[in-house]
Amino acid sequence: MKWRTPKSYKEIVTILLENGIIDGMLSEKFKDAINMRNILIHNYIYIEPGELYSNTRNLIHPLNRIMNYIISYMQEKNIDP
Repeated sequence: MKWRTPKSYKEIVTILLENGIIDGMLSEKFKDAINMRNILIHNYIYIEPGELYSNTRNLIHPLNRIMNYIISYMQEKNIDP
């Protein structure tokens, strides 16, 4: 596996998309999750608890799908995590 090394969290999404692990819709959800992560890390004081709950709840299913796609790819290629 000769993928380029990501320089940021968002670049991970691009690399997964380029290599056919996720599709465009899931890549957008992954970017949303990364944006939420950045808010929590850098500006957590500015997010309302209800907004955090809603956003997190909306990301659970897409993130589980992404995780399953990555795991399936690794199993298919016999890659040990």
